Amino acid sequence: MKIEILDGWVDLNEKACREVSGTVNINGDIYNWELETDDGFTSCRVVVDGEDVNLEDEDECEQLGLTEDEGIEIFDEILDLVSEDYSIEGWDE
Repeated sequence: MKIEILDGWVDLNEKACREVSGTVNINGDIYNWELETDDGFTSCRVVVDGEDVNLEDEDECEQLGLTEDEGIEIFDEILDLVSEDYSIEGWDE
């Protein structure tokens, strides 16, 4: 699976402290994704036909032909990549 980061920012002084976006290849199709951290909680969505698909929701993952476990695996891979260049380590210190 190929994941690319296209844009993002981090501001450790704000509660809405990170937004990162990019593309991901899922089963041969390229999708845009958006990862957001707000008040310490991180969410990641894939955009399918203009609609956000939550990678942690079983029913929504079915739109991509994925199981919930596969969606969470993709979420984790995106988060690992994002954390390399857009770390929020120390945000709550």
